[in-house]
Amino acid sequence: MKYTNLSVTFLLFFSFFSLNLAAANESCTKASRQEFLSLNEALYQEYRDIDTQSSMTTYKKAFWIEGNPKVNKALFLAHGYMGSPGEMKYLAEPFIKAGWSIIGFLLPGHGSTHFVANVYKHPRWSNSLKIQLDLVSKQQFPAS
Repeated sequence: MKYTNLSVTFLLFFSFFSLNLAAANESCTKASRQEFLSLNEALYQEYRDIDTQSSMTTYKKAFWIEGNPKVNKALFLAHGYMGSPGEMKYLAEPFIKAGWSIIGFLLPGHGSTHFVANVYKHPRWSNSLKIQLDLVSKQQFPAS
């Protein structure tokens, strides 16, 4: 898979992965999107089990915005340390307007309290990122 990686480092590290969408059928897209969102719902439940005071707002949650099938492209957003998907959405605005699908990923332990964050370590982050990227790629997104 070919992707474009743009990194900006001040206090946060931002990564962008642009993917060309093949003519994936609509049921594949819906199934992948549902699996992506279900995996993240399970993560939010883990957060609640660790810290009952933890709440996930829409701003902090992972998201998948369907684009125009004729545009046939997607942008995968991975937020910075202790960040959340919502803080990345403004960077995707030009792509949303251009009809791209936008997938905002939530790294385990991020977007919540320090109690939750301290439970998750780097191996879980990288494994979750791989699982989510593989899931998005399963939609038959060819290299650009």
